[in-house]
Amino acid sequence: MAVAATDKDSGKYGQIMYSLVSGNDYGLFRLNRRTGEITVVRPLTKTSQIYRLSISATDGSGLTSDRNADVIVSVVDTKQKPAVFQQARYSFSVDEDVPVNFIVGTVSASGEHNFFHR
Repeated sequence: MAVAATDKDSGKYGQIMYSLVSGNDYGLFRLNRRTGEITVVRPLTKTSQIYRLSISATDGSGLTSDRNADVIVSVVDTKQKPAVFQQARYSFSVDEDVPVNFIVGTVSASGEHNFFHR
């Protein structure tokens, strides 16, 4: 999984660096500062556990995003079949001035719909 941010600046000022702000209290996750890719460092042993990660983005001039990305990682029992998504990757774009609770996109998995809000 990965987070992604964009910046209209070019060159070094448009380069984005990511940082894990909170939610990694047990050191279970690693964030690639350049790509925004989140990986699991070691096995997640607790089932039915939810981890909430907060990730910020900073551009090349040192400006930090107004709002952090909230990433929710849900651990399910190995006996439970994982959700099967209709697409391998989803990507959504949204203007920064859309109202709160604006539906950004829909992701389909195992016939269910989950809604992501700004």
